[in-house]
Amino acid sequence: MKEKILNCTDDKEIIGIGTGSTVEKFIKYLNKDKTYVASSYQTMIALHKYNLKTTPLALVSSVDLYIDGADYFDNIGNLIKGKGGALTNEKLLCSMSREVMIIAQDYKFRDNFENCYVPIEIIPQSLNYIRSILVKTGLPFSLRTGTNKHGPVLTDNGNLIFDVKYNYEFINKIKNICGVVEHGYFEGSSYNVILEIFSKDLTRIN
Repeated sequence: MKEKILNCTDDKEIIGIGTGSTVEKFIKYLNKDKTYVASSYQTMIALHKYNLKTTPLALVSSVDLYIDGADYFDNIGNLIKGKGGALTNEKLLCSMSREVMIIAQDYKFRDNFENCYVPIEIIPQSLNYIRSILVKTGLPFSLRTGTNKHGPVLTDNGNLIFDVKYNYEFINKIKNICGVVEHGYFEGSSYNVILEIFSKDLTRIN
């Protein structure tokens, strides 16, 4: 993985970094001569741990490369992301990046997402309104709660997350609902995605 990370970032100057367990495994390989844009406070702390130079997401309009992991991926590059709660910032970085490199572990591959759950970030004020809409859909869902705190998880943007069973038709229209900020389904055709597949122990497969 170290060689792949160094090769992909060699000619880049500003690099976006995602959030999650996979990300924390490759941060130590990043070049100290580059500037990094973190998708979350968790990633910012990890970057600072290795004395890497950072700039806030709000101060950039584009990045040369965005590197992240994925919760699930399929054979055409579609992704489900957001287990770490940073889905809105991650999708923003994907949108502003010239290239997107996803380091995906092979056990996260799915032929389809039928039994997967997609995170949906909402403003807190819309909690009961969005909940009532989800009930009407009949889709299984839950409000994400923390393991080391009482009550719901708050994103870095101060929002709440519903985890909703994947339904493509519903995902396609949910952002038209007032109160919904973003969802964690990333359509591969919308981004210049390069999938790098590794085994669980991070041995490269493709």
